[in-house]
Amino acid sequence: MRYLVLISFIFGVLFARDNPFVSSPKQKAVSAQKKGQIRLPSDAKVIKYIIIGYQNKDGVMKESKVLMNKLVNQRVAPQRKVVKPVAKSVPNNQASVRYVVNSVFSFDAQGDTLIIHTKDKKKRDFIFSKSNKLVIDFETTKAFPTKNIKINNSLFKSVSFGSHQGFYRTSFALDKPYNYTITHAGDDIIVKLK
Repeated sequence: MRYLVLISFIFGVLFARDNPFVSSPKQKAVSAQKKGQIRLPSDAKVIKYIIIGYQNKDGVMKESKVLMNKLVNQRVAPQRKVVKPVAKSVPNNQASVRYVVNSVFSFDAQGDTLIIHTKDKKKRDFIFSKSNKLVIDFETTKAFPTKNIKINNSLFKSVSFGSHQGFYRTSFALDKPYNYTITHAGDDIIVKLK
């Protein structure tokens, strides 16, 4: 029995790899074949399927359809562009819905356009890209309770509204990262997603 254990130990030492945690060249080749990058159109939201064309061992060309149904992670750095004030205009392809947050702030959501109605001065705006949120701060001396409102729109999902010292913040959750423009029309602020 001792000899059997000793012989097994010697064979294990002789035929073992130097470092079992380092992948072998064969494993590296397989993992390199699995990885690849594809540039998708900017309006792609969900990948439904992929058709792969390949040549088999016999030299015959074949196609294989792979069902995916995966969300697209478009990692783009949204950019903000401020343009000169223009007249209020919204697309007519989707009904406008008005949301009243309180007596000093309301907004309309229609398609890719958001019309904010307030007399308060806009302090700053930016995109929080990790969670796909458009944040707009307004100056005020009043305090408001925090509110969360679900928006019935394909691009704008919800808004969080809360006051801080000297300003209140509106945070609009988006379905994916977007570039945007902000224009002013009287007391209204028009946000257009691109």
